[in-house]
Amino acid sequence: MASQLGENTATAAATKVTGTAAITLNSRYLLDALGAMSGEEVTFGFNGKLEPTLLQDPDNPDYRHVIMPLKS
Repeated sequence: MASQLGENTATAAATKVTGTAAITLNSRYLLDALGAMSGEEVTFGFNGKLEPTLLQDPDNPDYRHVIMPLKS
């Protein structure tokens, strides 16, 4: 079980960014969300470090994926 624990920091390129912030998410939940989306773009929205994160695929506006951040 210890081999599954660790820390990782990642960044991603963005074409349009409004505001700045830092947030900690479970990478498995984020990868699951991105895997369910088929478009080239993802809208990634959040209001604060401990607020839910909303991911949306502009090609499929009916699909929304919510991820709760981790306390860090």
